[in-house]
Amino acid sequence: MQKVSRWDGLALPGRLADGLALLGGIFYLYQSWNFAHQQSSFLDEGKYLVPGYFYTTGRSWPFQDFGFWTNQMPLAYLIPGIIQVIFGPGLRTGRYFAIVLGLLMLFGMWITSRRLGGRWWAAATVLILAMNPAVIKMYSVFTTQVLIACMLTWMLALSLGENRPAWQIYLAAGLAGAIPLVRVNLVPVLPLFLTYIYWQNGRRIGIWTIVIGVGVFLFGHAVFWPGILRIWAAWIPVQIAPFLGPWRPPEGQTLWNPNPGLDSRVLSILLGFRFHFVAFVGVAMALFLWPSRQGWKSIVNYRASLFLASLFISLYLLHAWASLGVNTQTFDSLGQNYCTFCLPLYIAFFSNLAILLIVATASSWRWQFSAWKSVVIAVFILALATLMGYSAFDPLGTEMLTWRVPRFWEMYYAREFLPGLIRVRRLMLVQMELELGFVRRLLPTVAGLMVGISVLLLAAGIRSLLLRRKPGRVFAFGSIALVVFLVVGWLLSPSEVLGSGYQNYDCGGDVIASYEAVGKSLSELIPPGAKIYWRGGMSAVPLVYLPGVEIYPPQINDGYSFRLSGDSQSLFRYGFWNQELAEQWLADADFVLVREPSLSGWLEEAIQDDASFQLILQTPDLEPACTDNNWIFVFQRER
Repeated sequence: MQKVSRWDGLALPGRLADGLALLGGIFYLYQSWNFAHQQSSFLDEGKYLVPGYFYTTGRSWPFQDFGFWTNQMPLAYLIPGIIQVIFGPGLRTGRYFAIVLGLLMLFGMWITSRRLGGRWWAAATVLILAMNPAVIKMYSVFTTQVLIACMLTWMLALSLGENRPAWQIYLAAGLAGAIPLVRVNLVPVLPLFLTYIYWQNGRRIGIWTIVIGVGVFLFGHAVFWPGILRIWAAWIPVQIAPFLGPWRPPEGQTLWNPNPGLDSRVLSILLGFRFHFVAFVGVAMALFLWPSRQGWKSIVNYRASLFLASLFISLYLLHAWASLGVNTQTFDSLGQNYCTFCLPLYIAFFSNLAILLIVATASSWRWQFSAWKSVVIAVFILALATLMGYSAFDPLGTEMLTWRVPRFWEMYYAREFLPGLIRVRRLMLVQMELELGFVRRLLPTVAGLMVGISVLLLAAGIRSLLLRRKPGRVFAFGSIALVVFLVVGWLLSPSEVLGSGYQNYDCGGDVIASYEAVGKSLSELIPPGAKIYWRGGMSAVPLVYLPGVEIYPPQINDGYSFRLSGDSQSLFRYGFWNQELAEQWLADADFVLVREPSLSGWLEEAIQDDASFQLILQTPDLEPACTDNNWIFVFQRER
């Protein structure tokens, strides 16, 4: 039987913990609602909502030739498509669905944490998530991050713990089989989960779990066979699977071809730590304080902890391999440098695993250990705090340059203090003759180091106090320092130093209302059956407001699916496009929708030279609160 956690010995009523959890949930909902309305729409929302609606209304099918570039597993499109069929197409449906998924995820985390650690750890889990605006922002727009996080959380909520009902374990196995059908990058979930269930619940339940999990996975492949092989062919090297040749993407030089340096790759890693600080420090804490085999208070928590740690580490390494440019990818994945800074977003798929790992291990943490281990922990804290400061040079470094300080440096020249204050920028650039870029990185780096030193000093003070009160119980300095570091990071999560530093799509205003206004103005002019040439920006969401129109599917991925070379028919068959196809489609289109910044180059000249095109509408601004000239020009061809 699972032993009672020492954390439950707190002399506080359990209802208070539940009340705090409820308040945390309300705070999470408040933020999620605001972020859903105030973030810009971006490529991924359009590439899931638009094809998803086409697929579920019978106008197309995943992996169809001359259709959409289906570069993710089919459920990534079909699930939001079904939701739009039920509640209506559009950005509001997608983002409200994301809010609901986020709340379901939060509830599942509360249930699982309560089972593994008790009421107070359940409340702490909710508060950890509610205090991190970076993760809430990622979960408040419709992408597969929030969908996977919800599915993964409920897979764990149904299966982790002692004496779980068989039917719940089987349902969790179904989710484990379905998760890779949403994103192929989550495929390690299935074998690791099946191994854990067999280990925890024995042969009979383990075998049935394998049958169900693998069965769901294979059934999904059977439904979309053989087109689904395109997903595997895009990632598995030719040397390993030469038989996948017919499903590999056609060769063609990509338009999107960044060449980030080592500093960009390192910064991406640091941003992942920064936006998911509690998760990573929690994993490090669980590993540093990992007890001996005999030190576990519960065999159930031991098995769950080993499973959670293995899954988190394997998923992190896999996603780092995919995003940091250390893999050899095919043309479908846009080259090995296609998304270096996607790593922080990828971590949102599975960061909740780290929080559950903290809960599952906490009752068994090893508080006493050797001095050398405390030294290692101290170095870890100083290094990570310093690196977090460095990664926050924008905007923190820019802001620090505007601070005013006493003009003490002029003492060097004038041999006396001068009255007034001087901006740090002028002090560093003029009097100390340092470069601006160096200073912007130096100041937050030093600030991070100071925070790390402060954490260690505070930990030393707490340890000294504990020794005076309980001299017979020795707490290792390193264990206390880790707790302090985690708590300080949690308290700083809402600041720009950590979670609020994620501002990729911050906009303001009501983006949902703006998109609906644009959609309404477009639908009033463009009839069903019209052929649409789309150059309306990164997000193709406005197209879902146009029922029955015909589009050129490769265009919804904008320049990411555009190729500078290659055979046009082969490219189009796979879901790519090139200049030749663009010119053909323009000549065939009834309407051209162009966002203002894209009305340039050959497209602007072609429209001007073709007298049959007439400008009939300039839509309202898609995002009036955060960008200028963000409207769509609508040109109609007079037949």
